[in-house]
Amino acid sequence: MSDEIKDNLLKAAMDPQRLYHQAPCGYVTFTATGTIIRINQTLLNWLGYTAEEVTGKMKFSELLSKGGQIHYEMFFRPMLNLSGSVKELSYELLTRTGEIVHVLFGAVSVKDDDGQLLAVDCILTDNTDRKRYEQELLLARKQAEKERERLSQFFMQMPAGICVLDGPEFVFEFINPLYQQLFPGRHLLGKPLLDALPEIKGQEISGILQDVYQTGRMFEGKELLVPLRRTLDSPIEDRYFNFIYQPRTNNHDIIDGVMVFVIEVTDMVYAREQVQQSERSLRTLVMTAHYALMILQGPDFIVEIANQQLAALWNKSLPEITGRKLLDILPELSDQPFPELLRNVMRTGEPYGQQEEALRLTIDNQEQLKYVSFYYDPITGEDGVVTGVIVAAEDITSQVSARKELEVSYCEQQSLNEELAAMNEELGTTNEELNLTQLNLREMIANFEESESRLRSVVESAPFPIGVYIGADMKILLANQNIIDVWGKGNDVIGRSYKEILPELENQEIFSQLDTVFKTGEPFHARNQRVDILVDGEQQIYYFNYSFTPLFDAADNVYGVINTAADVTDLNVAKQAVERNEKNLNEMILQAPVAMCILVGPEHVIKVANRLMVELWGKRIENVLNRPVFEALPDARNQGLEEVMAAVYNTGVAFTTSEMPVTLLRNGKEEVVYQNFVYEPFKNSEGFIIGIIAITIDVTEQVIARQRIEENEKELLTTKNRLEEELEAGKKVQRQKDGFIGMASHELKTPLTSLNAIIQVANAKLRHSPDPFLKGAMEKANLQVKRMTDLINGFLNISRLESGKMIVEKQRFNFDKLIREMIDEVQLTTNAHAIKLAACNEIEIVADRNKIGSVLSNLLSNAVKYSPKHTDIDVSCNIKGDYVMVSVKDKGMGMRSDDLEKIFDRYYRVDSADTQHIAGFGIGLYVSAEIVKQHNGRIWAESELGHGSTFYFELPL
Repeated sequence: MSDEIKDNLLKAAMDPQRLYHQAPCGYVTFTATGTIIRINQTLLNWLGYTAEEVTGKMKFSELLSKGGQIHYEMFFRPMLNLSGSVKELSYELLTRTGEIVHVLFGAVSVKDDDGQLLAVDCILTDNTDRKRYEQELLLARKQAEKERERLSQFFMQMPAGICVLDGPEFVFEFINPLYQQLFPGRHLLGKPLLDALPEIKGQEISGILQDVYQTGRMFEGKELLVPLRRTLDSPIEDRYFNFIYQPRTNNHDIIDGVMVFVIEVTDMVYAREQVQQSERSLRTLVMTAHYALMILQGPDFIVEIANQQLAALWNKSLPEITGRKLLDILPELSDQPFPELLRNVMRTGEPYGQQEEALRLTIDNQEQLKYVSFYYDPITGEDGVVTGVIVAAEDITSQVSARKELEVSYCEQQSLNEELAAMNEELGTTNEELNLTQLNLREMIANFEESESRLRSVVESAPFPIGVYIGADMKILLANQNIIDVWGKGNDVIGRSYKEILPELENQEIFSQLDTVFKTGEPFHARNQRVDILVDGEQQIYYFNYSFTPLFDAADNVYGVINTAADVTDLNVAKQAVERNEKNLNEMILQAPVAMCILVGPEHVIKVANRLMVELWGKRIENVLNRPVFEALPDARNQGLEEVMAAVYNTGVAFTTSEMPVTLLRNGKEEVVYQNFVYEPFKNSEGFIIGIIAITIDVTEQVIARQRIEENEKELLTTKNRLEEELEAGKKVQRQKDGFIGMASHELKTPLTSLNAIIQVANAKLRHSPDPFLKGAMEKANLQVKRMTDLINGFLNISRLESGKMIVEKQRFNFDKLIREMIDEVQLTTNAHAIKLAACNEIEIVADRNKIGSVLSNLLSNAVKYSPKHTDIDVSCNIKGDYVMVSVKDKGMGMRSDDLEKIFDRYYRVDSADTQHIAGFGIGLYVSAEIVKQHNGRIWAESELGHGSTFYFELPL
């Protein structure tokens, strides 16, 4: 308190009239009929009246609100008549302008010798600021609770597992349903993390949690391996999670827990590993095929996979081929039929094959002519749309060259036969001609044998299966080792019929195909035809591209069939594996629990997208599939996504971001969508990037909710700061009031002491007076002086406590003796109650005897005041370890549980119809509690409404 304030208070104390009008409290005196006869300037200032307008003209009830007037008539006046005083009542006063002023006030009645009410003195304190603060604080608490409920509901509905771990032991404080589903049947709430999930002890995840809690740094994990049980009795299994650990702070910005957001991605990780394994298997099939094989993707025919045989055919290396456009690799194909044939397969979905086609390649800046047999097979997605082409090819340049040599040899043979016929005709005419003819014949036979030998040599050396069958029964005239190996019937086949060698083909339409070719002279071609052949006693499945070509004699009659074939079994098996892999990958993406899609090529063509991704885009599935992503989603352009996708596609470095805002036109409405997403490079089996895998989680609701929470927290913080300022101002006013009450109590104590002395002297002189009225009057006066003394002492103790000047003078004394003295003293004031002390042994303690005595006196007096007449009050005293415990039990009205929490607060009184008529300012228990605390003790109460109360306090021995 400043010197100026002290001087002003001292001057006010010396001038009672000035003290009355300048006190920070309101004072008013009114008659038994309620007419105001005296009012101080402070109260007039509150209400906006002048003394002339109020004094002798207005009744006190006119200053009250309507509710206050009713309470005044029904309770206040009866209570005042009954007890003589009223303390700590809360009322609403009305100002001149109708505004409300909240006040707390006490009142003391002034009566004549006959006990008739003459006047009422009231003291009032302004309680408006405190009421407003309490209302705003209650509103703020309700708003905060509402926000907490909304946040809790939001967490419960989030499509991700969420939990809150409290304190350094990470106790499960909150879990949502999706988090509980991660551990079915396991009780988590209220348990420390390592008790609920003991298997994570010593794992990396435990250290990560500790780091987040200690450093405050958020941690985001992707596909982290955590060996966990799903249920209590299930075995530990490897599980993968995407998660975020976010530190949680309290009102003082101190970390007090960790918030966990988690999605289990175990199935996705395993599925990706299976896809990768399938791709490796596919690559192995392609790379080990003995013929040229590749897979082209998209309308630009990007080489996804190619083997070494294809690279050798083109005279290129694999790195020069893989991942590039076909016409960028071989621009010389642009004016050849191959690109258009490929486009036709992409358009129609119909496969195409050709047995022999010229291929012009530029090798070392020189054009080279090669011949190939090739087959184009479309690759279709789940929706039936062609997305690529499987190309199988075989370099048959040497076979074509051999065949052409065979054709030349055959022509030479035909020429020789014609010459031989001419010689035979001439043989019958002359011997000279005969001799010449015989000589020529020997030469032609030699040439024929040489031609036949060359023919057999060409057939034998052919790198693909060839067979020549003669006659309607298809006798085998020629068969090279390749076709003999395919048949698997041994080498003894020449001269035997085709049906005899391969009877298992009876029901496979091949015999009828041969018969048709022989009868009609029309060739037959088959592509990717399945043929089941019995090899070494076991039926084997093969796939062939084969042709049955008729052989004509000089009269254009069919005398046989030449059979050429290409074994494409590996190609078909590889194709089936590719289709299976493609289907498995698509199924994995379509069934993924998060939004996923695959974007292929530099234009990011949407190859596959699951339902969650399409819903996120807000488009129809048929409007986006197989289109470049920024053509299907033009609304996503110019938001930074083009650069991100290009960087992932070109560098192979994955991109991850959280809560990225993207503006999309969803279902015809422009919306901002916040996303957590990952862009990962999509690679083929050889490790070349062919696209992007996108994984996205829509976190729009979470982001908006957090933003709202942050805004609300800012508002709450502003309100809190304002309320704290108002509270501090209220405390300042309270300190001024306490200072005034303390000084006033000191000033009142001096005349009260003199009055007490006068009453005691008068009582001694009038003890033997024959007038009974005087004796009774002196006893009443003595009782009133004692009440006033107790009241003033209470205020002085509060003042001393607040200023820290209450001195505890400890001494050793008999505690049991003090208890008995206090019981006897209080018993003298009442004949309506019996105070009973249970057996109490002799106990010595070191304490301030007077102050502990005042604690006992207060508890006993309260028990008397709040107990019905003719009931007992039980007191006990026991030693509990190093403490002595005293209890005071009454059979009174009892208290509610919320009153128990506040009963030791300063100025707090239980507010009920039963307590309205009982005098008190609510300072006795407050002072008692402070005295016990200064003795390092403890004080508390137990009570049940309607069943009495028991007050306890403990003091150290």
